Amino acid sequence: MVIRQLPPVDHVRRVLREENGRLFWESRPREQFRGDGSWKSWNSKNAGKEAGTLADGRWIVTLDGIKIRRYTIVWAVHHGAWPSSEIDHKNRDPLDDRIGNLRLATNSQNQANRKSSNPSGFKGVRRHKRSGAWYAEISVNGASVHIGSFGTPEEAHDAYASAASRHHGEFACIETN
Repeated sequence: MVIRQLPPVDHVRRVLREENGRLFWESRPREQFRGDGSWKSWNSKNAGKEAGTLADGRWIVTLDGIKIRRYTIVWAVHHGAWPSSEIDHKNRDPLDDRIGNLRLATNSQNQANRKSSNPSGFKGVRRHKRSGAWYAEISVNGASVHIGSFGTPEEAHDAYASAASRHHGEFACIETN
């Protein structure tokens, strides 16, 4: 697999305009094209239009032949540099790329801020098949940690929520399904 280098952020700022988490193509100068025809054609088709396509639940923008997630470009445009780690969506909506909704995160923090659907209706809560008890567990740095067994899914969820706040802080996702 060939990994292509991301374009300089100043170039990105010249060709894309960010508005409330969305990206729009700017009119591009003639020197970026081989001929007058391709220059005029590109600008008439694209200038002022929203950049990107929706793929696998995320916006992807192809810039200079490189596919880049829209939130990564939004981050770079606002901060003047490409992100140094993963980007997390605070509200867990992968289509909400407003800069106020984006933050740098480790992989573990990003995973902690994900919703989870399971039969109990609560993240981190499972029913023990043999005993029927509800138990809570949490992932901490990639390891599963047993929190305890409880009589109801709500009690297990309360224990999970407390552990999530303690271990994951602002990245804790304690919403129910």
